[in-house]
Amino acid sequence: MSRDFNNQPIGAIIKEWIKQRGLEKKMMRVDAITTYREVVGDFISRHTTKAEIFGKTLSISVDSGVIKQELSMNRQNIVQQINEKMGQQIIDRLEIW
Repeated sequence: MSRDFNNQPIGAIIKEWIKQRGLEKKMMRVDAITTYREVVGDFISRHTTKAEIFGKTLSISVDSGVIKQELSMNRQNIVQQINEKMGQQIIDRLEIW
């Protein structure tokens, strides 16, 4: 399969390469975790020790009980903001450990 990539923007070439290799879901997961860090900000992000996605659940670990409580109270808002920034329903649930 030969394609002429000379007349395409680099972003389009990369997206095509990712799609051909079936890596779209993995990239979406990475993007969702990056988006989580943007949504919660630098302070909470620094206290997030682990972030993983299992299915449509974002599971995070934090090193502070106070931050865990704050995230728990704002769980739905965080999920909504992540999905809005991603442009689709990537996350259904946020688990905090």
